[in-house]
Amino acid sequence: MTDDEPSEASVVWDRLGQFLEESASVVEQIANRNLVLWNDVSRRLRSGRPTADDLAAGAVDSVAIALKNVNDIWTALTNRPSRQPVAGIVPTAFLFFERVPPGQHNLVDPVYVPVPQQIRSKRLPESARIALDGRATTKANQSSASTRKGVAALEKRLHARLAASKQGYVLETVNPADPDTPLVAGVYNGLIYLADPPVQLASVRAVVAS
Repeated sequence: MTDDEPSEASVVWDRLGQFLEESASVVEQIANRNLVLWNDVSRRLRSGRPTADDLAAGAVDSVAIALKNVNDIWTALTNRPSRQPVAGIVPTAFLFFERVPPGQHNLVDPVYVPVPQQIRSKRLPESARIALDGRATTKANQSSASTRKGVAALEKRLHARLAASKQGYVLETVNPADPDTPLVAGVYNGLIYLADPPVQLASVRAVVAS
């Protein structure tokens, strides 16, 4: 072992410190989640005599929170701590814009994009960034100018807002009937990402019907 190489003891303590750091983050996240659940249940109970629907909703929420907590604990115990970026599978958000008269497009369904486990305890921005590229599919719109116009219109239309749970982003549209930004039929690819902390949340595949 050279002087530049860390000793086995230092490696063990470093990994232990990383584990404790991630564990603290998980514990804080679980505590916040449980607090939100309790406040919601308490609000329902204080609003008057709870109905069967209120009790059922509380039970469903409790089970959902319990499953999320178990998943967080299991992930923290089974994932190897690492301070280096690790390549992994990135989810794909598929968006389909159907054509509606007169010459407009509507997004069929918004898409929920969860944030990675390791950044859920951080203060996330209210919106994520979106970067797109693509190509037009109709013969009349296959020029590079039309493609740039289509990309710009779609980027202006799409918005990724922070969900109420603070654990993901909702990819949706704004001003869907704006006549100044008509969408161009085509297939577009891109990604949703954050700059602080820097992380890619998902790939994007958008189809604008002709």
